[in-house]
Amino acid sequence: MQLQEGAEDAFRREGIAAGFKKFVELAAVDYNDREPEVALPPPTSQSLGFAGGPRPNLSFFFTNDSPAVRRYRLDLAALHESATRIVPATGSAAESAPYRAAEGLAARLKEKVVAFPGGHTAWLLRPKAFAAKLVDVFNNRLK
Repeated sequence: MQLQEGAEDAFRREGIAAGFKKFVELAAVDYNDREPEVALPPPTSQSLGFAGGPRPNLSFFFTNDSPAVRRYRLDLAALHESATRIVPATGSAAESAPYRAAEGLAARLKEKVVAFPGGHTAWLLRPKAFAAKLVDVFNNRLK
């Protein structure tokens, strides 16, 4: 959570570009790690920027969404009592904060982390591999 707060601080001190850069680093996003046919969507006034650079919605993200995520605390007792099987999943970038968070959740739930190909944005950058892994997870977890 300190890394995420660092991205929020960079946003407040230095602006959107600095905050976005820190956030991309903590999530270990690599826009070059993508399937060959994947073209990044062009940035729009509604997008979070992706490789096209920061956009206005990032101001809202750093002011509202990111702090809310950082402050949220899971109700682990409710998760343990849930009839629904919880599958801690993350992108395969083990050095990333999201990966470490998934590992922590998995340990508390006594489950294994399911790593998807790619990093935090695998659904965007590796959609075929992501979909194949998702189908595999559903097929194996629902048996």
